[in-house]
Amino acid sequence: MDDFLQQTVNAISSGAIFALFALGYALVFSVLGVLNLAHSALFMWGAFITLIVTDIWGWSILIAFPMAMIGSGLISVALEFVAFRPLRRRNAARIAQLISSIGAALLLVNLAQLLFIELYSDVQGFMPQDLIPNDPIVIEQPALRLSPVRIMILVLSLVVMISLNYMVQNTVLGQRMRAVAFKQDTAALLGINVGQVFWLTFFLAGMLAGAAGTFYALVFGTINPFVYVLFFYWYPIKDNNAVLLLIAFALGITIDVFSDSMALHTLTCVTLAYFRPFIMRFCFGVNFDFQNFTFKNATTIQRLTFLLLLILSTGF
Repeated sequence: MDDFLQQTVNAISSGAIFALFALGYALVFSVLGVLNLAHSALFMWGAFITLIVTDIWGWSILIAFPMAMIGSGLISVALEFVAFRPLRRRNAARIAQLISSIGAALLLVNLAQLLFIELYSDVQGFMPQDLIPNDPIVIEQPALRLSPVRIMILVLSLVVMISLNYMVQNTVLGQRMRAVAFKQDTAALLGINVGQVFWLTFFLAGMLAGAAGTFYALVFGTINPFVYVLFFYWYPIKDNNAVLLLIAFALGITIDVFSDSMALHTLTCVTLAYFRPFIMRFCFGVNFDFQNFTFKNATTIQRLTFLLLLILSTGF
């Protein structure tokens, strides 16, 4: 039982990383309706910027964290101007923007690979070990060892998520984003600068990806240009934040348990992304409405079933 509680605590912090990534992805898709497959590369660049700032420049993680968020946000804005806006102005099909994002992702990954080889003479780097105190907080009853880095990740993730929710629901920018998401033409007629909303949305999504990348770097310690593969298969997930976060936490648990197998990481992503309707209907019933599912309208049985899935995913 103690091992299960320990694994659950670790899994929640790992799931928070994937939830941040999922929120950034959902933000772009819900406002623009664009499947941004380069979002996974932004996550990788967030981890890479953290590695450069802390390992090569020798700066504190308190500086590296905002720099990674801002850096990934600026890269995301550049993608909007280069890979998406020209196609959108020509009213290109969505598939064209999808293909453009794939090309942008490959470009970003290859640039990172060249920089890795230039800086480390290899395609991977290792985070410094003394960025955050390593002495765990021990709770005797129940027997838990709380790592400071995992506590920090969970707290900062919650702060970022709450701040994003407040921004979308209660600020002028959030109102404009929701208006553009509802109907772009109508929003433009009402005087909203749609182009500005687009690049600000990309910037916020990039910042979320950068934050997730920083947290990934702190937990796993090893960074390479191909960590984006973990997220490359998220694109079939539709605009449904509840299911997106559910899958994110389940994925975090699975990867936390089997953290030594990159092949298993990729297989897990593919399975969850492509077979999620069948998995959800198998667990919640044949008549389960996957597209309109939210935690608010979930029944008690559905919530208990999801908790059972989390328990089974830990392997105990």
